[in-house]
Amino acid sequence: MIMLSIGSGCVKDETIMSVNKNKSVDLVVNLGYPINSNRKLTIEEVKEKVGDEGYFIDSYHDDKYVGYSISKQYKNINDISSSKEINLNLPDILNGKFDDSKLFTVKKGFFKNTYTANFTYDVKKVYNYNIIIELYGLENNGNCNEIMDFLEENYKDNELIKIQRNNIKTAEDFQNFKEKIISLNTEYKELPTIIINDRVFVGITDDVKKEIKEYISELDSGNNYELTYKANIPFKILNNNATSKEGNTLIWKCNYFDENKISYSFQIFKIGSIILIIFIILIAILIIFLINIIRIKMKMDKEKFIAKNSDISNITPSDDNETNTIMSINDIIKK
Repeated sequence: MIMLSIGSGCVKDETIMSVNKNKSVDLVVNLGYPINSNRKLTIEEVKEKVGDEGYFIDSYHDDKYVGYSISKQYKNINDISSSKEINLNLPDILNGKFDDSKLFTVKKGFFKNTYTANFTYDVKKVYNYNIIIELYGLENNGNCNEIMDFLEENYKDNELIKIQRNNIKTAEDFQNFKEKIISLNTEYKELPTIIINDRVFVGITDDVKKEIKEYISELDSGNNYELTYKANIPFKILNNNATSKEGNTLIWKCNYFDENKISYSFQIFKIGSIILIIFIILIAILIIFLINIIRIKMKMDKEKFIAKNSDISNITPSDDNETNTIMSINDIIKK
């Protein structure tokens, strides 16, 4: 992959993970070299490096970089979550060793689930980082020997820096050298010429030596690499160790030489459970309402029954005994 051998100037490595409101998850990795870089691979070569794990690979470019975009969508976050603790190294995507079957640790609740991401962003485990210094000159030439002594004196003991001296002996050597210079968008000026990754330095002056030191210092610090992880979370974020935050987006600025730790957690409410509880509450209210209606109706029917059977004004006595009986009852009621 274009990133597996970092031997150039500015490099962009941006990983974006988006958890969507419908619980799907999008993973995108954008990889790029400067637009004027001569380092390019075909999409087929990139696919071979990444592996056939359902990733979609396309070209990528912005105002500074050109390269490749690797993306994949997961239908539901619950499909890639586990109750066990998960810890993955994100750059492993680039070498086909990234196990994306489980990305989040989940703690399930009745009303909501809590998801936790614990990632490592350690590019040293994936990228073969080297600062390559190529010196082109003539054999036994004083100027070439001087610049070679300067390079060895300052960088021979640095294990990340490789110094190569290429003596130009034939016309073919010189032609190959010129073609390489042209491929780096530079014109040939003179020998000795120093190429550090994709940058060209010419001559042995103190200014050239100063520029070489400044450039290698920049490369050696890791600051020449734009390594970023972004998490787009449209839910309640509980905690995180992000470098910065923009709206719902957490941002981590990573360093090449560090084992960068990425951690954040968020909650997603379970709409199904909430709807179920609301439905149960409504059913309970409806049942209580119906019970009260029935109780009121039964009470009214009872009152009507009592009223009906207590009204004896319409009863016509058939004989004196019945009259006496009725009067007795009436007397008792009055009393």
